[in-house]
Amino acid sequence: MARVLDEMDRKILKVSKELFMSKGIRETEMKDIAKKAEIGRSTLYRHFAGKELIAFYIAKDILTELKNYSEDKLSQHKNLKSGYEKLASGMILFAGKLLESRDEIRFLDEFDQFFTDSYPESEEASEYTQFNKNKDMGIYQMFLEGIADGSVKKVENPEFEADVLVNAIFGIAQRIIPRREHYIEEHGYCDEMLEEAVRLMLLAIKA
Repeated sequence: MARVLDEMDRKILKVSKELFMSKGIRETEMKDIAKKAEIGRSTLYRHFAGKELIAFYIAKDILTELKNYSEDKLSQHKNLKSGYEKLASGMILFAGKLLESRDEIRFLDEFDQFFTDSYPESEEASEYTQFNKNKDMGIYQMFLEGIADGSVKKVENPEFEADVLVNAIFGIAQRIIPRREHYIEEHGYCDEMLEEAVRLMLLAIKA
């Protein structure tokens, strides 16, 4: 059962997110969080045992915001008929939102690097793992709709294919967006790489 956050939990998460966005997970210490939240460290530790556990909630919140943005925007497009049209629009909206979310992408990149080994045995880690197992995401549902109406190629495992699409988009975003200026200097382009990758993925799945 997911933990019910109280007012102090939410305050701690709010200031932690601000610190993680500006300083990063590694450079942020629990004393920094306590100071910004204007609470004692003992109070902070009663709510969260460590900054890495707070990071699970921040990551989940960011992923939820990104997912909801695309789905909310897509719901405004009443003219889309086939599953493929919805999927294509959803992926383009998702990629566009990632391009606008540099700080969030930088955080998610650091989060992934921070937890290259096993997750800690904690309620926070368990909730995050369960969150990522939830396959009601819009892209998966649109993928299924496209297969059903014949606009998307039939595949053996739609759930797996939808995961590949989402993670491919995220992977490219995490690679290029935090280093946008370097990519432009080195290659002459940056955002266009993600947009082109989405176009190629859409071509590959179109029936």
